[in-house]
Amino acid sequence: MLQKAKKYDLAVKFKQAGYFKVAYPMFRECLEDREQDYGNVLFQCGWCVEHLDDIDNSLAVSYYLRAGKESANAVCRMNGFFRAGWLLMHFKRNEQAIEAFKNAIQIGHSEGYYESIYQESLYWCAVCLESKNRFLDAINLYRVVQDISAALNPESRYREIKCLLAVGLFDEVLQLCKSFDFLPPPEFSAERYNELKNLAEEEKVLLSDCYLSKLNEQDY
Repeated sequence: MLQKAKKYDLAVKFKQAGYFKVAYPMFRECLEDREQDYGNVLFQCGWCVEHLDDIDNSLAVSYYLRAGKESANAVCRMNGFFRAGWLLMHFKRNEQAIEAFKNAIQIGHSEGYYESIYQESLYWCAVCLESKNRFLDAINLYRVVQDISAALNPESRYREIKCLLAVGLFDEVLQLCKSFDFLPPPEFSAERYNELKNLAEEEKVLLSDCYLSKLNEQDY
């Protein structure tokens, strides 16, 4: 009979090796071990379920949300809410995804943790807000992301362009399009940056054509 701590360690090894069907029931048994961080074990269950083909991922969301509420570790709580938000977003349940991402962001604020999970939560929360036509709220978050994450800065700039277009702030669009004339951050894919630069250039050309059309109409 495996000791509880050894069972948890073995379950982690199976999970890391990709044997989620083996690891999942072992983690479930570890939920009874109160010497383990209950929320962390819930997160591990969620991760296994998310990677199983024959189980509804709504169960993974349930595990992640509980992990976000119950883990003793702040990063695990953030990650629980982030993973829940990520899955909910892909289920097109964007209002619930927004709430999950906001919970992750709030934990980051309260704990002073502003690393990758926090940054990703801000970005994807903004994407969900944009999908609900809450463009000004999305713009505010995209700008925060640009300030704190070099890795997400170009994507956030392009998404801000789309939101600015939606609310008719065309002068700001043109200025932001020009920002792609500069070099990408060192950690950002040069290929992807060129794609975004070309998309921004297309938006700039379309806006310029619109301005010219309006001027021609005024001449008549």
